[in-house]
Amino acid sequence: MRKSMSEQPGEAYRQQALDALSDAYARDLLSFDEFERRAALVAAAQQRSQIDAAVGADDRTAQAQQADRGTNIVAVLGDRKVTGPWLRSRFANIVSVLASNVVDLRDCDLGEHTQLHVVTVMADTTIRIPKDVQIHNEISAIMADMKEDGGGSGSRVVRLTGFALMGDVKISRK
Repeated sequence: MRKSMSEQPGEAYRQQALDALSDAYARDLLSFDEFERRAALVAAAQQRSQIDAAVGADDRTAQAQQADRGTNIVAVLGDRKVTGPWLRSRFANIVSVLASNVVDLRDCDLGEHTQLHVVTVMADTTIRIPKDVQIHNEISAIMADMKEDGGGSGSRVVRLTGFALMGDVKISRK
């Protein structure tokens, strides 16, 4: 018997579920093990109801979906520098297009897990991280330069996702 089209999950539906789980993890609402378990269920799901069950197993992912989407730092055709205790959630989007964007996290109250989604297009983005914070860098560099200072051995983690296209991303610990 063939499944109806409404029961089969499309890739967009599956990606929305994975995004919801990622948000919940970034906001410390899911442990890493729980995130991995649920993401595997979403990947293996053959029906939408299976994806819904994996994502909605409790209220934590719903809380992440309803929470604000974080802070947006955008620089287009100009320069922007953000310092001080500006980060008000555990998630931020940093977008630089034909610009220079400097984002300083050293005075921010970082939790155990913080996620920054970085998009750099023909631009320069500098992210300043405290010395006692680990970096999990998942930024893809396409015809771009990625520079990262080593170090960071504390329990707090900043996860960097996104991409750089024909630009530079520098992660420093000054």
